[in-house]
Amino acid sequence: MKNLFIISLLILLTQTSYAGVHLEPYVGYAVSAGTEQTNNGTKIESTMNYFELGGRAGWEMMGLSFGFDGNFTPTSYDIDIEKPTKASGTVDYKSHNLGAFISFELPLLRVWGTYYFASQLSYDKDRDTSVSDSTGDSLNGSGYGVGVGFTALPMLAINLEYRANSYDEYKDKSSGVTTKYPAGGASSVDAHSILLSVSVPFHF
Repeated sequence: MKNLFIISLLILLTQTSYAGVHLEPYVGYAVSAGTEQTNNGTKIESTMNYFELGGRAGWEMMGLSFGFDGNFTPTSYDIDIEKPTKASGTVDYKSHNLGAFISFELPLLRVWGTYYFASQLSYDKDRDTSVSDSTGDSLNGSGYGVGVGFTALPMLAINLEYRANSYDEYKDKSSGVTTKYPAGGASSVDAHSILLSVSVPFHF
């Protein structure tokens, strides 16, 4: 599926002589987001909310747009553990995603899909002094997003996106050791979010 998506995008990129430029900055908020990981048979679930800045850049022809999508969290945010025991605000995080998108314009609406080939969730600051410092450590992986946008407003689009990421690599900054999940009884970290965003699409 991933290879088919990339091949389709490359074919579309060869048609740039017939296409205009598509630029679309956006700002969003995760109205619902969380992570899940299984560790030695115990499922660990957490929740978070965060702001996001991003943009899409590529080409547009006959209502079809394609290119690259990148986003990041401009400030750190807390992940609150909900299960198996509740804990709040112990570690600050930042995240970013880089991927490729394809979208299509419909009357008053637009639909799109994105494959994120580079996703990272990094520990920005560890505020729990009872454990070893995790500052600078990171989770790396990939993911996808699907969304729909309301485009009837002048200049603006209001968007709703579902995003899923899977982080299967953990890098310890202090030791330089990288762990590939599953390992040591721990599965990959799966993240999911629903994002509400406002964007300004430009076509040249």
